[in-house]
Amino acid sequence: MPVLSGKEAVAALRRLGRTDFVVGITGTAFSPGEQEAFLHAGADCVLTKPIGEKSVERILELALVRGRA
Repeated sequence: MPVLSGKEAVAALRRLGRTDFVVGITGTAFSPGEQEAFLHAGADCVLTKPIGEKSVERILELALVRGRA
């Protein structure tokens, strides 16, 4: 059992001043508010499992464009 959820971990990183590109990964992104909760916590984007190759490519490009890869 994890000590922190993914959303809690992202929020903790942001409170520490970290500006790394953070991708939230969830299997329940279609639950109401799940994606918004990750983004509100400080994630840059959210991927839903299963994760395809095109999704990873798109996220890497986004990170490079934002200069945080």
